[in-house]
Parts: sequence; structure tokens; C-alpha cells
Amino acid sequence: LLATYLASYNYLNSSSYINLGYIPGGAAGIYNFATNPTETIPVDVEGNQVWSDRNSFLADTRLLSDFDAMVILVDSSETARVWIEQSRLPLGATPLLMVISAQAEPMVLPYYDSKQVQGIVTGLFGGAYYEQITQKPATARVFWDAFAVAFFVAEVIIVVGGVWALIAAWQARLARKNEEA
Repeated sequence: LLATYLASYNYLNSSSYINLGYIPGGAAGIYNFATNPTETIPVDVEGNQVWSDRNSFLADTRLLSDFDAMVILVDSSETARVWIEQSRLPLGATPLLMVISAQAEPMVLPYYDSKQVQGIVTGLFGGAYYEQITQKPATARVFWDAFAVAFFVAEVIIVVGGVWALIAAWQARLARKNEEA
């Protein structure tokens, strides 16, 4: 599924990434992966040896700090926190970048402010903005446009409802005055 999605938007060809799958064990599993990735997940989701296969671009990689950057995609502030806290030290000078949901931003922002996370893209707006500055359009912009239209429709409904309530209150006041007279 990941390969199909990435290929459909021409982000990467299948020789540019490896799907290592799920890391079991919560915080301990993430720490184990951060300190010893080759032993924690020796094969990809298809069962291929990725760290020792000479054809793999991970063949000469032994530590996470060997990468140019580590990008974590999460939707939960708790998962983001665990990744930051368990992998920051083993990464050394390697930048930790995060793609997070808007709801996770308030909890991740202090890590960004303290330079434990070197870059974040947050929520739908952040994704649309990233697509705009990289000139690689994908789905975030489409969803952002739909969100903007829905937000505009909601605003119109609120204004119409407010005007309607104002007119109804004005008519009720006129009816009371007519009854009193």
C-alpha cells in the first residue's frame, strides 16, 4: 500500500525506500531500534535482508546516526514524545524531523523549541504549505481546498442563522409591542 501510494505521486521509486514494518515493544522497542536497528528489524516486510544485502542502500548502515536525517510520521503526541525521547541520543547530530497531526503540535512544539526536533510539518495546513514550497503537489492541497470550502460554508450558515435569529427576535418584539398597544 505504501509503495503504491508513493509511486502514484512520484515521490520515490521503490529502490529509494524500504518498509521495515512495525516495531513492537513500545518505548523499549523504539529505543532498541534506535540503538541497534540491524538486530531489532533485520528484514523488511517482505522478508528480505536489508542491512546485509549488498544490493540494498542500507548495506553500509549500522546506526541511525549514519542517516542524513530521520523523519517520523505520527498522529499521536504520545507516540511523537516516545520517538523523540528514545531516539534523540542515539541519533547524535543527525536531524530529527517530524510530520505530525495538528492535535499533536502543542505537545511536540516544546521539543522543537528546545532543538531536540529540528523540523516539523504540522497538520493539513503544514502539509499544504510544504507542498507549495517544494512545488510537489499531492493530496494535502486538495484536502486543504476542500476544508477551506467547508469552512466558508459553515461561516455562511452561521451568519444566515444569526440574521435569521435577529429577524425572529425583532418580529417577536414587534408582536409584543402590538399586543401591548
